[in-house]
Amino acid sequence: MTTTAHKLVLLFYLMFLVDAGFAATETYIGTLNPENSQPRIPVILEFEEIGGRLLGKAQTSPPLKGEGRFLSGEKRNGDECGLKAYLGEGVSLGMTGKCTSTQYDGIYHLYFPDKHQILTGKFALKRLKPEKGKKELSESERWRMSSASNTACLKANSQCLAACPRTGEYNAQFLCANGCKHKLSTCRIKRKKMLQTPTAED
Repeated sequence: MTTTAHKLVLLFYLMFLVDAGFAATETYIGTLNPENSQPRIPVILEFEEIGGRLLGKAQTSPPLKGEGRFLSGEKRNGDECGLKAYLGEGVSLGMTGKCTSTQYDGIYHLYFPDKHQILTGKFALKRLKPEKGKKELSESERWRMSSASNTACLKANSQCLAACPRTGEYNAQFLCANGCKHKLSTCRIKRKKMLQTPTAED
């Protein structure tokens, strides 16, 4: 198997893992509460647990806007979760605490490019149930999540295309680009669903 073919197989394998694990993704939403009088920071965590490891991403909104994948994450002793996520522009978020099927509470640390600047506080997040998640979100929250999701879709598409082979077999390049296009379309469909107004159940 050529190097190009090997990369292509690995790429589609990773794409399969992401799609296969989407249904098991858990979403926690809440705020980071600084120890001082600074404003609270809205935060959304989306992750899944695989063999004790937490894989996912974190999104924060103004006054500190950021988004990024987990650098590390693990669940220990049944209900102890710890993670670290990169939010962009040199800022990282570390969170440790008790995670259950309904909430995630604990202590957080914000690390800035200046290593001497570290902000600490407590966080309180609630888990959104898949079938009731939309009902627990206000219209403004849905728009905020949708906006963040659109940005994530575009970034993911750029990363996907960047990973495609630039030289070698045309078929490999075409399949890779087509796969990226399909994933972008799927991502946008999921984004539109966020904006749909929930209907009451009978």
